[in-house]
Amino acid sequence: MHTTVSPTAHRAKASGDTAAMLHTFDEFFAAWNKHNVNEMLSYWDEDASLINPVGRAASGKAEIEKILADEQATTFRDSHARILSLTSKPLTRDLAWFDGEMTIDHALDRNGAAMPQMKVHIAGLMKKKGGHWLIHVARPYAFASPERAH
Repeated sequence: MHTTVSPTAHRAKASGDTAAMLHTFDEFFAAWNKHNVNEMLSYWDEDASLINPVGRAASGKAEIEKILADEQATTFRDSHARILSLTSKPLTRDLAWFDGEMTIDHALDRNGAAMPQMKVHIAGLMKKKGGHWLIHVARPYAFASPERAH
């Protein structure tokens, strides 16, 4: 049986580094919801990499900024996003794997029409610098819909 944990309950269970990483994502999405690309960028490591759900790749903050600015000016200009859950696994003292779920509401398609809520899985690496966890590698993606067996 699959149990869904509410975002609030998930936050109450998070502790230590996972709670700190969750805080980074909460702050990143608060900046997203204000459509403030400069603030969004402050949660990324200098040599970070991103491959977004449509396959656009970026390496380093300058390239990531281009993708974020383009998305926030078009598809996500009226959107609201949030992280629902996050788990992490430490790899070293300053590097950890993360895996989580997020949603995006009010995204627009190419024609400017509202899209249904997007449920996105996000996985990657976070790097601890100056006592704060930054996004180092991010791979947000949506799961493919399974074909129905007849």
